[in-house]
Order: sequence, then structure tokens, then C-alpha cells
Amino acid sequence: MGRNISISFVTRYFNNGIIDTSFGIDGYLDPYLGNIDSAVPNLVHYQDSVYIYGIDFTYFWDPELRRWINYNDLFINKYLMDSTLDTSFDLDGILEIPNHLRQADYLGMSQLNDRLLIWYSIIGEMNSHAFVYDMDGVLDENFGGENGVTVENLYFTDMKPIPGEVIFFTGYPSEFTNEALGQLNIDGSFNTNFYDVGYTELSALGYSSFYSHKSTIHEGADGGILIAGSITDNESGYSYPALWNYLFSYQAVNVKDYINVFNSNNNNIEVGEDGGILGNDTVSIYYEYNGSNIPLAEFENYFSEDLDFSNIDGASDQENKKSIIAGIDKPHSFYIPKNDNDNKLRICPKAQNLNEVNENCQGSYILDASSSNVNIVEINGLSYWRVNNLTDTGGQSFNLELPDTGLAFIPYFLFGISLCILFIIKYIIHYTLI
Repeated sequence: MGRNISISFVTRYFNNGIIDTSFGIDGYLDPYLGNIDSAVPNLVHYQDSVYIYGIDFTYFWDPELRRWINYNDLFINKYLMDSTLDTSFDLDGILEIPNHLRQADYLGMSQLNDRLLIWYSIIGEMNSHAFVYDMDGVLDENFGGENGVTVENLYFTDMKPIPGEVIFFTGYPSEFTNEALGQLNIDGSFNTNFYDVGYTELSALGYSSFYSHKSTIHEGADGGILIAGSITDNESGYSYPALWNYLFSYQAVNVKDYINVFNSNNNNIEVGEDGGILGNDTVSIYYEYNGSNIPLAEFENYFSEDLDFSNIDGASDQENKKSIIAGIDKPHSFYIPKNDNDNKLRICPKAQNLNEVNENCQGSYILDASSSNVNIVEINGLSYWRVNNLTDTGGQSFNLELPDTGLAFIPYFLFGISLCILFIIKYIIHYTLI
């Protein structure tokens, strides 16, 4: 049995560009894993550990075939920052993923939130395989089951998880001449909201006949995806560098003129604006009044398509300290203007406009600062009640003062009576003993 010589190294540099010679041997760590292409996509730095993914080539003599056979097994090595193997990770710091591959044309590893996404492709078999492991080396069966995900008639050339639990990939479907860009859901299934089938063919404007080569995926701005690769003009035979920029972000549509919608980066995400969201993000709704944005509500939404605001409406009355938000079909945080001396908040569950937010509204209930889902916040110099996990629609701030009943003297009166009784008892005891 034999073993190949590793062709990949990991090196650590200081910020000034000098190699850290305390890392590995003279600054170089040999993980003893032969990698296809570059090792760069196959390294993940997470907290105080380094994960390296690659192939170990094993050769042995097959007496029946009377020739040398090679199998490729996949491994994930976990190293501490001093370049020693973390022996708490699976077996002595090395997780073996035995597949006994005859070949693996493309492979890679990326960080998927707090997990590891690994994949490999076999061109000859025209299929791909992907797995998700947690940082302790335990297979996540929520991603495709106990055998991970197998995609037939398509081989991946790169995969890139994007924050918000979206996985982009480039690859070659059997029905395309050129590479495709696609999207997987977090469970490993195709996101059919993405070009109906989950992927689309890369194009090259100006070329009627071309061939695109293996590309890499990079996260752009505002949900954008950058794809770096090259194309070959089939007519001239010349190859050229290529860069694709896809803006796969989604926006809020059918928004009322007096409503403004922003994401967590404070970018307007309404149709016609520059902002957009891909995956999960916080949606903030504001009521525009006299050129100012008054906060109304916030909620979480997973964006795999545009968000329809047809039924969402709202308003805020700063003078009378009340707000209304209607049409959000999920729990949300609700903002109601507040005077400094206000100590109570009235919720009107089914109010549909500001006029229906009043002390006589049906089913109303009272909250205050001691309520578990209530906070007092300051935004742009103004105070607001923030009510979390709400499904009701209207609210009004007010001050509730306890009435003066004229009985405030009673505690003092009782205290005086008690002192008199104690004095009398002491007097009786004193003369009794005499």
C-alpha cells in the first residue's frame, strides 16, 4: 500500500507580511492531504481552529486485476492555532469520510453559519455530492439525510453559502453547454423560486458561441453574487477572463406612498430603490410625515421572492401618541409614540385606523414598562413604546394617575394609635409590678 506526497500547504503570516515561523514547521503546515486545484476554498478558519478539507490518495496492488488501484478518501482535519491537531475532533483530529472514489474532479469546503459544508463532483459520472457537518464533526442529517445530498446530471464547480442560509453553486447541468448558476435551500433541495428549476445558464453578451470554464463564487453587495471565471470563443478559439455580477436580491412591492421600508443595513428595499435582501433579514416599516420617518413596526422575513405590501398599512399620530399597523401576518415589534410622563400603553387588538385607537376600543388591554414584551426606546430624540411579538394592530400611550381619595392620612393615624397603645401597656405593666 502506498500514499502520495501532499501537494498543499498552509502558511500563516503576520499583518506585516512576514511568515509566522512558530506555525507548523518554519511557518508551513503540511496537512498530508492532496487537494484538487487550490487549497484556498478548502480551508475554514472558525474561532480558534482551522479546518482543512481534502483527499488522501491510497494505492494498493489488486492481485485479481494485476495492477495498482488508487482510491481517494475524503478527510477533514482540525488544527488548533498552534498548528497541532485538535484530538477532540472525531478521531485524533481527523474526520475520515470514506468514499473510495476513483476520482474527484472538483471539491470544496465553506462555512455555513456554524457548520461546515463540503462537496465533491465527479465529471465522468455527471453527479455531485454534498454534506454538512457541525464543528465537532457530526453529520447534520437535516441536510439531505444520513447520506447527504446527491445531485444527478449536474456536477458542481463551486459552492458558496451566503448569510441568510442560501447556498449558491456553479456547475454543469447535463442540458447546458455552459456553466450554470444555481441555488440550494438549507436542506439541500433546489430552490425552485430561483429561475423555476433552481439554476440558470451563464451568458456572455456579444458572443453567439462560447464555452465558460470553472468559475468561483464571491459574495457581492446587497445580495449580489460575483462569479469569476473565463470564457472561450468557439469561433476564434481565444479565451478571455470573465466576471459576472448577478443581483439576486428581493424587494418590497406594492408599498403605500406614505410607507417606507428598510432592511437591517438601513437601505430602502422598495422597488425602484437600490436596496434589496437575499435570505433572512429584518424589515423595518416607517410612516412618512412632514419629511420625517416615524417608526411603525419591524419583523423578520426570509426573502426568496419579492415581499408583497398590498395589505400592509399604517400611520402614526405624534400629537395624540398613537399608532396603527395592519396587514402583517406574523408576529412583529410595534412602535407607539410616548410622552415622557406616560406610564401606560393601551393596545386595541383589531383597530384598522387611527380613529379606532381609543379608550373605548373593543378588546383593549393595558401594558406598561413592567410587561415582559415592552421596552421604552429613543429614536431620533423621541421616546417610543416598543411592544415585541405582537399580532395586534393599534396602540396608544397615556398617563394614568392614581386618584387622590383623601385617605393618605390613614397610615399615619394608625401609626399614632399603635404608639398610644404601646405606651398604655407599658404604663400598666410598670404599676402592676410596683
